[in-house]
Amino acid sequence: VMHSCSEDMEVFNTLLGDYPSNLFDTQIAAAFCGHGFSLGYQKLVALLLNEHLEKTETRSKWLQRPLTERQCHYAVDDVRWLPHLYEILQQQLRQCSRENWCSEECERVLVQAREGIADQEQYLRLRAVSRLSPTARGRLRALCAWREQLAREENVPKGRIVSDASLLDIVERVPKSLRDLGSAAKIRQSSVRRFGESLLACLSAEDSEDPPGELPGVAERGDKSRRELIRKMQAQTREVAEAIDLPVEILGKKRDLELFIEAREKSPIASGWRAPLLADKLDVLCKNNA
Repeated sequence: VMHSCSEDMEVFNTLLGDYPSNLFDTQIAAAFCGHGFSLGYQKLVALLLNEHLEKTETRSKWLQRPLTERQCHYAVDDVRWLPHLYEILQQQLRQCSRENWCSEECERVLVQAREGIADQEQYLRLRAVSRLSPTARGRLRALCAWREQLAREENVPKGRIVSDASLLDIVERVPKSLRDLGSAAKIRQSSVRRFGESLLACLSAEDSEDPPGELPGVAERGDKSRRELIRKMQAQTREVAEAIDLPVEILGKKRDLELFIEAREKSPIASGWRAPLLADKLDVLCKNNA
């Protein structure tokens, strides 16, 4: 039993060379039970157990030894409520007949972890990638790969290197100096000092290459027919999600819809619990758009 465990899978693989089985992610279960998409652990504990968790130690120095008493208390709190959440959420899943949906979705987390995502494809996880020009997309691909590699070397979450929001701002503004980089959206000045030169070098190297054409999994901004189809698919997905009281993000994200168009069999919408709810409706829209 874990909460929002996708990044934890990397730790399992690194330390143990394997992944857990029979996974139950309380964040996924909470979404299926109608508590909202991507609900944080602190808020879920407060909602279902009426317990308040302190989060002041989240960004403390966890590599130091010995850990402080406050860190130890924080670490205990981070797991002690999971069995209680599991019992409540399992009961709620049974009541709404979504146990199998949740099990399938948790298994998909494990499958994705085992298959992994190549560094050069990490940029596809950013929701705003489709609105970028081909040149900016190429920069984003390079910077996301650079961030993945650096995060592994530094043994820190990639958000500590530079956030998604900062990367998106950087690839469009293209800073040429550390001073320019320091004014990028939501970037930490400590990150500029530690990683700025490396980031600018990566950006410069990418700009010296020929501009990329269509990158995998991303439609060109100028494809009006494609954009209109995506909007219709999003509207259909929202309609179905609202009808069954499910967060639209878990039923079908924009990336899932794009994949449904490009390589139907690879989209999560085309199989499993989503297919009977949505696949046929999206097929009709795609055929009408052909």
